[in-house]
Amino acid sequence: MRLAAPWYLHPAEHPDAWRRLCAGELGLAFAVINADNGPGRAPDPYYVDALADGCRTPLVGYVFAGYGRRNSRDLRAEARRWNEFYGITDVLIDGVPPAPLGQWELGVIDQLRADGATRVIVNPGMAADPDLVEEADLTCVAEYSWEDYRRLPWTPLPEPWRPERIWHLVHSVPLADLDAAASEVDARGAGFGWVTDATLPNPWGRLPGRPAPGAPR
Repeated sequence: MRLAAPWYLHPAEHPDAWRRLCAGELGLAFAVINADNGPGRAPDPYYVDALADGCRTPLVGYVFAGYGRRNSRDLRAEARRWNEFYGITDVLIDGVPPAPLGQWELGVIDQLRADGATRVIVNPGMAADPDLVEEADLTCVAEYSWEDYRRLPWTPLPEPWRPERIWHLVHSVPLADLDAAASEVDARGAGFGWVTDATLPNPWGRLPGRPAPGAPR
């Protein structure tokens, strides 16, 4: 299991974490950044400064699908702004319906790739339709609290799902259980994962209090 984080830390509030992220010191496979529930309408000068010298950690731009309510035109426009503002071509589509709605998700993925997206990650946050998993480059099929995650019945990944296509996110983990949570994510076949003691409403707005092995310290 490789570490991959929703990096919803603003560079003005977490400058040292951003410095380490961009220096590649944190060992993350990628980090999803979210300037203003997406790229915003204009470049954020703090993000521009943080990325002025480039970033050794692969960055992914956040786009919210509204659980299928937002149209593809708006999603494509936001993906283009991530590239225009910050040079980011990887995209996370958050709030994706877990089951196809008239192939809505699959069409958007194809359109984003045609627009130049190099990697399209989707986040239904729960078990997803196999067609969605196969079409996306990576799918977050679990975004739960530690309590709920442990209660989930889990079976081996069905073929042709592969660990490198699967991402798990687990929040609200007691500090003493962070290592166990990371091990559980690995055991459940996720190629990418992130566990944190931070809680709702925004468990991705800070780093874990005591990270699991290999995570930022």
